[in-house]
Amino acid sequence: MNKKLKFIRDNWIMIWLVIAVMSLSAVITYAAYIRVNIVKRVVSTTEGAENLFSSNYLNTNTSSIMTTPNASYIEENNNAVVTLDIYNYDTPKKVPFFNELSRLDYKVEVKLVKNSSGTELSDEDKNMISENNLVYSFNGNDLNSSNQYTVNLDAESFDNTAAASKQYKLVFDKSELSKDNAPGFMMYIKVIPAPETDLKALQGYVGVKMRTYNPSGWYGELIESGSTEEYDGYNYEIKGSGVGKLTVTYNADKLTPNKYIFDDVSITFVVGENEVQGGTNATNYITYSTDEADGFKTGSFTMLLDSTANDVKSRFIIQFYKTDTDADYEYEVMKNKWITSIYTQKVSAD
Repeated sequence: MNKKLKFIRDNWIMIWLVIAVMSLSAVITYAAYIRVNIVKRVVSTTEGAENLFSSNYLNTNTSSIMTTPNASYIEENNNAVVTLDIYNYDTPKKVPFFNELSRLDYKVEVKLVKNSSGTELSDEDKNMISENNLVYSFNGNDLNSSNQYTVNLDAESFDNTAAASKQYKLVFDKSELSKDNAPGFMMYIKVIPAPETDLKALQGYVGVKMRTYNPSGWYGELIESGSTEEYDGYNYEIKGSGVGKLTVTYNADKLTPNKYIFDDVSITFVVGENEVQGGTNATNYITYSTDEADGFKTGSFTMLLDSTANDVKSRFIIQFYKTDTDADYEYEVMKNKWITSIYTQKVSAD
């Protein structure tokens, strides 16, 4: 078990980011990956696996729904824009890149669907899109009744001279940003490499939605939603603004944090009365205690966060991994009890 956990911690990946801020709200993009060869985990478990054909939103082998961090924004007409990237390397690594053939050819298939289950648009859906002139497009090609809500690009390629990426612009109608009545339509995208290669197709569903949050202060939340029992690990996002301390507390009998967060020299941790820069050892930052009410061991650490400082991140991802294979890792318990955080704003001396 220990070997497995160490293996996972040293080979983690993540895809995450809140995309655009509008007053007290943010537009987030989310991708629901297709069940091809189902792998029940949210972290990479194949050391050195080089899939030299990858994407910021699409994948080959998982069914998780995640938020992701690429260039998405609101156009002047208030429609939401998402940038889909396709790479000829195993992102985020740029070396090695695909150079087995003179070039890597692929095609892209896009279809507008009702949801992340791939449900076809109903006649009612199509009428609503048409009557309200809702806008959905992929790389400048509208998805509408004239093309059966599909777009196909048959002649895409990379040469083999360098690591490279191709960007595709996805536009979602502004109605998708409604907090109450968003249609919830998504684009099913499949990117298929040329048959003479051994690379797997990338595929998934991409959509946008509105999230409400408090822009003042820092807080943490699980990226995963719904059932979490199938995962080996969990992504806990910390984000916000302002200056203060955020204390993260977790069930140390059931979970252990990835040491990466403690190796980040850009983060300052609070240990007792001292402020300590990250980059040494996790044991220097974590405090353990026993919760008398619940009887489990807790671990906690405190981060000093300041969004006003130069070159300081406004978002951090902490991965927590299971340590008890027999425990029930229910979502509501994970969210409200086993991983929590408390923010304390710094009060100015003026």
